[in-house]
Amino acid sequence: MLKSSLNLPPTIVSCRHCGKPFKVQGIGRHEKACEQRRRNEQRNAEIEQRLTEERSRKRARYHTPDLPEDEERVEQQQYIYAWTEDYQNAAIPDDANGTNIDQPGPSGASSSAEGNRPYQPNDVKIFYHPNSKRATKILNHEEYRRTSQTPRPQPDERPWRPFRSRGDFEFAELALDAGLNNPQTDAFLAYIRRLLSGTVELTLQSSADLNKVWESASDSHVSVTVSTKYKDDTREYPFFYRPIWDWALETLRNPTFAPHFEWDAQKLYRFDGTRLVRFFDEPWTGDRWWEVQSALPENGKPFGFILFSDKTRLSSFGSEKGYPIIARIANLPVDIRNGTGLGGGRVVGWLPVIEEEAKETGKKGFVNMKQAVWHEAFWELLKIVAQYSTTGYAFETVEQLIEYLYPFIAILVSDYEEQCVMALIRGVKSLFPCPICLVPHDELANLRTLYPLRTAAQSQKVLEEARQMDTKAEGEALLMQYSLRDVENKLMTVANSDPHRALSFDRLHAYNDGLFGKHLCPEWQGHLEKLGRDAQYIVDKQLDMIPPWRGLNHFSRATTMTFADGSKYEDLAKVIIFASHNVMEESPAGYLLLRLIRSYLTLDVLLSFEVHTEETIKMGEDELLKFSDLLEAYAESYFDFLKPEGKNWNFPKSHSHRHAFDDIRAKGATRNMNTKTFETMHGLLKFIYQYMTNFKDVASQILKIDHKHLISQTIRDLVVYYDDFHRPVDEDDAELKKSAQSPQVFGHVIAGSLQLPESFSSIEERHRGNNLFKNFRTRLANYLSNMLPLSGIPLPNGRRIAFSQEESVTESRFIKVTYESMVDWKQKWDYLRCSPLFHNRERHDHVIVDIGDGKFIFAKLLFTFICQVAGDPYALALVHPLDAVVRTRRKDKELSFFRVNSKSPWPSEFVFLRSIVRGALVVEDYSAQIRGNEFFVVDVVDGDAFLRIRKIFRLQ
Repeated sequence: MLKSSLNLPPTIVSCRHCGKPFKVQGIGRHEKACEQRRRNEQRNAEIEQRLTEERSRKRARYHTPDLPEDEERVEQQQYIYAWTEDYQNAAIPDDANGTNIDQPGPSGASSSAEGNRPYQPNDVKIFYHPNSKRATKILNHEEYRRTSQTPRPQPDERPWRPFRSRGDFEFAELALDAGLNNPQTDAFLAYIRRLLSGTVELTLQSSADLNKVWESASDSHVSVTVSTKYKDDTREYPFFYRPIWDWALETLRNPTFAPHFEWDAQKLYRFDGTRLVRFFDEPWTGDRWWEVQSALPENGKPFGFILFSDKTRLSSFGSEKGYPIIARIANLPVDIRNGTGLGGGRVVGWLPVIEEEAKETGKKGFVNMKQAVWHEAFWELLKIVAQYSTTGYAFETVEQLIEYLYPFIAILVSDYEEQCVMALIRGVKSLFPCPICLVPHDELANLRTLYPLRTAAQSQKVLEEARQMDTKAEGEALLMQYSLRDVENKLMTVANSDPHRALSFDRLHAYNDGLFGKHLCPEWQGHLEKLGRDAQYIVDKQLDMIPPWRGLNHFSRATTMTFADGSKYEDLAKVIIFASHNVMEESPAGYLLLRLIRSYLTLDVLLSFEVHTEETIKMGEDELLKFSDLLEAYAESYFDFLKPEGKNWNFPKSHSHRHAFDDIRAKGATRNMNTKTFETMHGLLKFIYQYMTNFKDVASQILKIDHKHLISQTIRDLVVYYDDFHRPVDEDDAELKKSAQSPQVFGHVIAGSLQLPESFSSIEERHRGNNLFKNFRTRLANYLSNMLPLSGIPLPNGRRIAFSQEESVTESRFIKVTYESMVDWKQKWDYLRCSPLFHNRERHDHVIVDIGDGKFIFAKLLFTFICQVAGDPYALALVHPLDAVVRTRRKDKELSFFRVNSKSPWPSEFVFLRSIVRGALVVEDYSAQIRGNEFFVVDVVDGDAFLRIRKIFRLQ
């Protein structure tokens, strides 16, 4: 019997808005989208009418081209009016006066373009792209530091919206968190107590009521089927995604972010006292942004996307995998872009995971099919972006100015395996395994030779030529010569988006969890194993003896351990040469390995910089060549020590850093392109899978719940900001509250963890027999009597200071030191301890002390305290100074050790806390012949330490 003769409901119905036929199962979702499209078109028509009346005026002022008249183009250009930017209406480009932007002046130039004001040291020059019509700025150091920091806007007075009350949001937030742990249980109980006391309001009545509020805050995701042919079959895979352009507009409309968007390419320079030195930080300060804006119409603005994709295990045993696509907007400052909440990363897609098949695994056709599915899925995500990348998107600000946005893929972030998919190359075993250049597979460890760069145009041309060959075998042979796959690269459909140039150096996988974690560290462990168990025991013991440092993992042993966390390897690399040099020097090959690791460390800390100058980039490129030479020497010495066959160092992670500093010039600092900021988002996805899904068709569930978490986190951030803004007094760090008294401020140093006052007699009795505290009271009085007049402070009654035994001082066991980083010129903080008992052990941190006349010394904190002189408080420290001139040894030069020792006849001296510049990690030299007498300053704990310690030793 024919189906049409049966009394069954229709399977095909027409949309009540557009009239097009759809299956019953999909009509609801389509009609919702169709209705939204109709409202957008109506809104656009209203704005178009208004814009038509003002078009002539705006075209004359802003060089806006004629708006399209035909209906199709009008539909493509939707006008948004929620973004604001305070542009300078200057019409003269910087080079109108003959200034070459790439050479901002001869060495020794001393006058700026702003009113011929002489350049002052640390002045910053901001040169905007000529198409921006923005005048060049010259800012002094303080002005630039203020403008480079995110301002503090007025908060939303109802940050918990769309929830009706703060109480509703807080209850929903707790309900969203599955599986209450101890802190969540405490928070829930506290919330109930607040309800009972009447301090918060709860208006939600049921779970249905709660779901309605979530739905009002949620957006929809789309499911499509991606199909491709393999052999004689057509294979179909579901792809879930959230329209990326809708997410971008959502962020553009957010008034919180409106002042922070940057559209125009910039070239930044800093006057070092002699010349202007260019520096790079955000993506728009790199050469790539400048090139893109130069390729756009005169009024076009680059709108950059940063895209990441990577498979991750959702279940504990790896049976269920996820394949998220995460996006960020490159036009936002890094502090917002890499943060959580609405301005940070967003899961915009869930790629199909194609499982391996026993009969097909490893076959070229099967691999090509999987990568074709990947690119077809990305095409579904990027269709609208590709469209606007050529037509532009007219965007109206609240000031009724039209900006034409041209989206492009600014940065592609991934590990090496995913880079091969993005670039469609054949991977590690191919003739040319690099997705960025054509380096031969047997030259990957050679960093001295430059090879031609891949380009999208070249790859596309080779693919077209291969497909026009007479036979598939001939086409395949041509593709193999370039290590390309016979798959269309959909990333190239977005204008100004060459995937080979967008691919970027990834510090996490290439360095921390790659070159070091997978190669250099196992080599180090292998050498120690060869030296025997005694050697391993000594090194582990010396690792444990290294003083703790805030933000640095402490290792009690590492010679036989592996780590799953790349950050562990990052921290271990910073200390192993200090813990093992005296043991490894017994082996020539082992010692050469330490020199190689030291070179790697220098590169790693340079690549971690938040801001790079031409000088630091040059420093890094020189170090790359040194690393290449040391690696070659180590590889040659390898054969006689560990394995007869040696180790092949020609693998991609030996080569990838060859492009790292080019990436910085093109796209700014490496934190713009590090997978670490994206992979931290995997944790939430795994949590959602394990506790909030039914383990069936999980992609749709995860995307929906992930969006709820995003909304929750965004509202929580706004609520916290609201609370902070309205707090009467800005409270200090939690560390500073652990005091018997309130912390006290002495310039850039805050003294916290204050103890009860203690008399001089008690202090000297408590430290009886300790020469460091010998004559503590009288020495302090003499120090103050000598130093106060030198600081312009008269002595009380004109007489030298004398303390009685009964007078007291207040010990401070924690100090917070604020300093200006030499890397990005922003304020940073060191949290330093001087405590007889911190986490069950004595701790005395080291510091850098300014002793005047441009000189500095390193010192160990022995006792930090506040004393009173004539009623005025003075914060001081008793320190053990490490100020001797130490003879530099050959090992110091080869391992870049910064050696210090003490020369003072007294083993301790007093300093004012104000003279402390910042903290320092100082490690004992464990060599037997000098043990306990000399120390090394660790320069790789952070970028500022790296630059500052080098400068101090250079001055000495």
